[in-house]
Amino acid sequence: MLIALTPIATLFHSDTVQIPYFRSLGFQGWLLFLVVGCNETIQMVAWYVGWGRISTLIKEWYKEDINFAKKVGKQMRADGYVDWLKVYFARRHEKFDNKLNGILKAVKIGGWFTMFGFGLWPIWGPRMLGDFLCGTPRWRAGLIALCIGNLIKTVGFIFAWNGMFKFFGW
Repeated sequence: MLIALTPIATLFHSDTVQIPYFRSLGFQGWLLFLVVGCNETIQMVAWYVGWGRISTLIKEWYKEDINFAKKVGKQMRADGYVDWLKVYFARRHEKFDNKLNGILKAVKIGGWFTMFGFGLWPIWGPRMLGDFLCGTPRWRAGLIALCIGNLIKTVGFIFAWNGMFKFFGW
């Protein structure tokens, strides 16, 4: 889903493609905001859900690795090899947990204000990062702050495009 969503989100970027397109079709004011804002919010929720599922899947893989190591350890009674396997899988799991904990700390330091700020950015990169940071721990309040910031940014872009259309007489 995320692989298919990336080129679609890039080609049909809401701020630079959708707003002028729908504006040229006659959509204005609240209707334009409703159409583009809903589309952006749906995309952000899809990224949040998709990344949350990928994150959960990765956690499950690491749990499977540890269970696999335990099964192999029971079958092979060689102490040195079994100890090496335990250390190997424990280190892999520890690295993953450390990265996840680092991400969670970064999210908690900035809190809702950081997510709101990511939503206000006029380029899609920080908003996507916000989706990843909210999707990993399944932080819904952060996603809501991100979406609110994004909707406010959309209003700004609608006003900017309206000004540009009026300036050029389109």
